[in-house]
Formats: sequence, C-alpha cells, structure tokens
Amino acid sequence: MNGQGVVTNEKIGAYWYEKAVNNNFLEANVELSNYYRKKQDYKKAFEYLEKAASRNVARALYMIGMEYYKGGYYTKDWKQAANSFTSVLKDKHIPDGIRGDVCNKLSICYRYGRNGIEQNEELSNYYSVEAQKYGNPDASKIQEWLRTN
Repeated sequence: MNGQGVVTNEKIGAYWYEKAVNNNFLEANVELSNYYRKKQDYKKAFEYLEKAASRNVARALYMIGMEYYKGGYYTKDWKQAANSFTSVLKDKHIPDGIRGDVCNKLSICYRYGRNGIEQNEELSNYYSVEAQKYGNPDASKIQEWLRTN
C-alpha cells in the first residue's frame, strides 16, 4: 500500500493483503488493521488486529496493549495492557526499542496499580530495570525521580 516503485493504490493493496490473510500470512492482518484504522473503520481495524494477536503476532499484541494502556478503541484497562505487553516480551525478535518501551509501560502499570491492575513495587522495579537495559530513556528518568522523592 506504500507504492514503493509503483503508483500507490490502496484498494489494490488492501485486496492483496486480504488474499495474504486468507493464506494465513499473519502480519497481513496488522497491515489491514492499519489500513482500516486510517479509513476510520475502527471496528474492522480491530477485528484484524485481534485476529493477529490471537495468533501471538507481537506487533498486534503491542498495538492492542497500547490501546488498553491509553484507552482508545478499548476502555482503559491496565490489566489487559499488561497481559498484551507480557506476551510481546515472549517474542525474542522484537527490537530493543520496543522491548524497552513495553518494559517501561509495565513498570508504570505496576507502580501505580490503576485501571484493573494491582500495585506491585517489585514487578515495577524489575520492569524499570529491564526498560533501562533496553535503552528506554523514560525509565531512567522515572528511576531517578523515585530515588529523589
């Protein structure tokens, strides 16, 4: 759908992604989700995203986790966000930046214990250290703030 080297045609791109979905290419679900999200057809966008997440596609799990974390299409629910984020961490191939972001979000969820999740300082500290290990700049700031307050 990006039209790299050819004229961009979103309908044709969506057609081919749909074919890929029908042939069990799981990442195509994420691409179709992005396409429908851009078209503001959120129901269809999240159907594709949930389909990919149910098959443990890390990108889909991350995107769903973010929706639960921020509250958007889904009602804000940090317990659901934490479940999605924890599943993302099981994928050994996710980039360090994403891994660091996920760990930082988990640290925040457990630090404050709101929106369906219980406060757990031990888990919060664990994920904060992990976030720092993977280069998340916000995790370092949070740790510094906690040490001084």
